[in-house]
Amino acid sequence: MKPIKQPCPTQANPCLSCRNFCTTPEFIPQFEMEITEVKNVIERGRALGRQVWIDKNQTTLERLEPILETLKNGTTHHLAGKKGREYIGKERTHEK
Repeated sequence: MKPIKQPCPTQANPCLSCRNFCTTPEFIPQFEMEITEVKNVIERGRALGRQVWIDKNQTTLERLEPILETLKNGTTHHLAGKKGREYIGKERTHEK
């Protein structure tokens, strides 16, 4: 939900592991397409002997697959949970 301000040198897609990343089941087709593309890059990496491609994309795949499973269960993916993304209960009153 937040734009990347600067590139992250240690992760291919840092948002996938961010606790503020939020997505809903309506994006299942995009996640399925991305998983297919990542698997294709892994296979190309194996065919060409590019271990770096395999390692980086395997990490991405390991982040994407659990998100897709959550979405297929009809649930929103958001690691911070409802309390982390919304005011609940007495917090909604905003009393001054």
